[in-house]
Amino acid sequence: MLRRNMIEQADAETGQLKAGDIILNQQTTVLKNMENQQEVRLSEKELHILELFMMNPDRILTREQLAVKIWGYENEAEYNNVEVYISFTRKKLQFIRSHMEIKAVRGLGYQLRNRLET
Repeated sequence: MLRRNMIEQADAETGQLKAGDIILNQQTTVLKNMENQQEVRLSEKELHILELFMMNPDRILTREQLAVKIWGYENEAEYNNVEVYISFTRKKLQFIRSHMEIKAVRGLGYQLRNRLET
């Protein structure tokens, strides 16, 4: 199965993004595992991180790209914020027992992927 088939673009009417077993409601900031129905509310930064990954399937996003898109500028302090919020977002994915994960790609950045497909 190609990753492009796994990730659906935003549904304009519902404001939702889907990837693998997760659905992200952009209006309520709730992340839900569609298989077990577990939900968790995301912070604004966590929401923006997942939106970027879900709207850019197959792409590796660098710390620099994430810092600029989420915080609006790029500097060393923001790189640390990226790592902190990636960690928070990973914990939320684990909390709802999702198969999706944010994987570090050494020397390049991060990528949203389904851990069952590797």
